[in-house]
Amino acid sequence: MAARGLHTVTIAFPDPALHELHSDDFEQVSSDISFEYDKRDSIRTLSTNTVSPGDDVSGLLYVPTLPPDAITQCKEALAIHVPDNATTRNNLPEERYELIALAPWLSPTCTLALLDAVTDDPIRAFLFYIPNDSTVQPPPMNDPSWMLGENGRWKSRYRFPVYALPGMTGSILMDQLDLYSGNVSQVPYGPQLASTFGSDSYVRLFTIVDTGDRSNLPSLWIFLLIVLGILIFVVGMTSLAMHLLQRRRRTLLRRRIANGQVDLETLGVKALTVPRELLDQMPVYTYRADQRASTQLPRDPEQTPGNNLLMAGTIHSDPPISSPTHPTLAPITTHHSVAYSQDTCSICLEEFQPGTDSVRELRCKHIYHPECVDQALLEISSLCPICKVSALPLGYCPEVITNAMVRRERTIRTMRERVAAEAAQDQRAGRGHVHRRVSPLLPEGLRAMLAHERAVVQSSPMPGDVELGAVSGQAIPPAGTVPRQQSSDGCPPDQTLSRRERGRQRVLAMLGIQREAEEEAIRRQEEERPTWRRVAGRIFPALA
Repeated sequence: MAARGLHTVTIAFPDPALHELHSDDFEQVSSDISFEYDKRDSIRTLSTNTVSPGDDVSGLLYVPTLPPDAITQCKEALAIHVPDNATTRNNLPEERYELIALAPWLSPTCTLALLDAVTDDPIRAFLFYIPNDSTVQPPPMNDPSWMLGENGRWKSRYRFPVYALPGMTGSILMDQLDLYSGNVSQVPYGPQLASTFGSDSYVRLFTIVDTGDRSNLPSLWIFLLIVLGILIFVVGMTSLAMHLLQRRRRTLLRRRIANGQVDLETLGVKALTVPRELLDQMPVYTYRADQRASTQLPRDPEQTPGNNLLMAGTIHSDPPISSPTHPTLAPITTHHSVAYSQDTCSICLEEFQPGTDSVRELRCKHIYHPECVDQALLEISSLCPICKVSALPLGYCPEVITNAMVRRERTIRTMRERVAAEAAQDQRAGRGHVHRRVSPLLPEGLRAMLAHERAVVQSSPMPGDVELGAVSGQAIPPAGTVPRQQSSDGCPPDQTLSRRERGRQRVLAMLGIQREAEEEAIRRQEEERPTWRRVAGRIFPALA
């Protein structure tokens, strides 16, 4: 790096042979009783090996000595410009302190010999000067006078930087080296220095080459790293706070599910299935029709007042079914009363054969063939195909509650509360069922879902509208008859399908009719979310 200036001072330090030196033992002598020299903007940089801006290029100033086998002409030329008592390596302590060499620029051969002579010294820089009385800055580094007959290749051969001084500056420094080479009593103001620093101290010249300010890049990097660290900390703490908030919401949702306040599948938040161990605990009986009665099917099992309802049939239990993989269940009852008339399996639409068919009773008191309903409960949904009440025990909660489930449950609950409030407001106003326009600011999926909720609230079907085999306004044929089902394209279904597969398709149709609008609204809501929000939701759950 180009040098900007040169500063030379006088320092004093104890003899290392007599005292153990520390960094604070090197003291600068006052300029009133010593040499001090400062030169700016007149130094020429010839090579910058191993030097970067702001590097400390400093050391004790000395004159190198040519080896004994050096050319005689070089020794004679050097003796002309170097005083006899100039500071050399022999006038410095034997310890390897950092040094800066000073010599006149002679012929190419002699100059290269001087450069070779300092390769084994702990040198920090080499200062050359053209032996004249010029005070102007030396020629540029690419000037032919600096080539040394090698086209400048010598600049990369040495591990230290080389600088050129004006002739006058070099001569001044060389004369001072002649004065500060002996013991303390022989240098200028020797007695005064001896009384201050001791008679065995060294008093020598110390030179500092100014290479400019250190680059601002490290400071800028430190600033950027600090800013980046603060941003990471803020983002991390914000993300942690949001994750804790979502964790609390998941805990509250799990608690509400356990208390029976939320049914995830009924709300359409998550499709649940019945685990095998819970399915095995549901009662299985042999169907026996002792009497028939015409009773309307209750819309909700919670409306069923237990065994006090009109007896529609009697079911006697068989011994419990056991298998090597499923434990034997204790008998529940030997005589079970059905709360309403049901003599047909609503899945396969076949009548129960008294004394022959086994039936499985769900929590809502509806009964089905085990081979019809078991597969649906295990693989499709835990909802009863007729009344859409979950067959899972009250308070059953899935192992994993996700943020998406929390978000959907909150959305559905908020929308239903809004629909119910608007419906109650309309009834209080005496307007009946007034169609309200859905706000266009809502996403399309939410608008569709809100419209569906309003339609459900406004329709308010009477209990008689839901009969055994009536699902969302589509009547199931009377018991004992099997309707001619149509496929989606209007053609009769494949009669070669197994009973289980036909039942599975019917369960899908029965469960999907009422929930289709909600599931479609939720799906559209997810699709309408921007990509950036989905990505940000992984870091900040509240934005999901």
